[in-house]
Amino acid sequence: MLSLFLARKLRLQGSFTTAILRLAVAAIGLSVSVMLASVCIVRGFRHEIRSKVTGFASHVQISTARENDTYETIPIVCDELLLDSLSKLPGVAAAQPYAYKPGIIKTKEALEGIVLKGLSPRHSLKFFAENMVAGKLPNLALDSIPNKDLLLSQTTASRMGLSTGSKVNIYFAGERLKARPFIVCGIYETGLEEFDKTFALCQLGHINKLNNWLPDEASGVELLLDDPEQTEVITENIHTNLPPELSAKSMYELYPQIFEWLALVDSNVYILLALMSGVAIISIITALIVLLIERTPMVGLLKSLGASNSLIRRVFMALGGRLVLGGLFWGNLCGLAICFLQREYHFISLDQSSYYMRFVPVSIQWPDVLTINLGCFVVCYLFLIIPAAVIGRVSPLSAIKFR
Repeated sequence: MLSLFLARKLRLQGSFTTAILRLAVAAIGLSVSVMLASVCIVRGFRHEIRSKVTGFASHVQISTARENDTYETIPIVCDELLLDSLSKLPGVAAAQPYAYKPGIIKTKEALEGIVLKGLSPRHSLKFFAENMVAGKLPNLALDSIPNKDLLLSQTTASRMGLSTGSKVNIYFAGERLKARPFIVCGIYETGLEEFDKTFALCQLGHINKLNNWLPDEASGVELLLDDPEQTEVITENIHTNLPPELSAKSMYELYPQIFEWLALVDSNVYILLALMSGVAIISIITALIVLLIERTPMVGLLKSLGASNSLIRRVFMALGGRLVLGGLFWGNLCGLAICFLQREYHFISLDQSSYYMRFVPVSIQWPDVLTINLGCFVVCYLFLIIPAAVIGRVSPLSAIKFR
């Protein structure tokens, strides 16, 4: 209690000292704000990018084990027995068959390569519903004659001059050229340009008829998982239990370039966290050293009155702890306020072609907030030992004479 009382008195003395201490609090607050914002933004990027990738390709894809760099796939049997058994696997939320067929979309003005992705009635279209620009979602119900619904990306629709309700022919190569008419029922935009410019969506039955496949055949099965963090573990477990002719691949294996980019962003954040921690540490050490220099006569007086080195060290450590707590308070207030405002109002925008989204995403995870605060406090408090250690070398006589 005495050390806390002396620390409070010490803090209140002198305008120069007060200015130094306020600057230290501001530096710590700024560092904490930057660390909180950086971690929340990286979490947001990871969540949004992973959501976009899984919206297109799910967490795990099961297909033939034969390597194929094209979208001309070898079919596998995806009957209800297989789909139900996959759906009941631990960690699997849903199993949905899919099929690919590359083709050329042609209008009077232009033609362009495209990959038609056939979806089954088991598919959830929630992701595309959230990214619709115009029109409606395709009807995926099983019919003897597949409907002509085509869900097209905004990128392809703009290049081809198409809109909802437009009629378009898609041509498919084979023993003879096949043409199929479609009607654009809706237009979507996800921001993942490599997906948007590549895929159009339709009923699975179209792909089966084009490839002369049986009704229960498909290019593969997509698996949605309950916990995306377990994707690699579940993929490995599924892969080891599949027949030799089948293979299971996670989204990280299917689209490594996207997740390598996210890993690069993560590494930059770690560097930023280290730099901001350094700023906070240097600020608190500098403030206490300046305070010690200015209050050397007071230290000498306390020693001459019988105060021990440990008591005086506790005084400075208590003052340092108060400074760190003050910095954490203002840092959390400013950092979290910015994150909440960005999450609600998206006032910081991005170039979608480079970052896959129109605004900076934010995901506030309270365990991360707690870890940053606790880590910053512990590290800064430990480094207070450096200026506190100087106190033991101060001679009472020379300190009292110090001006």
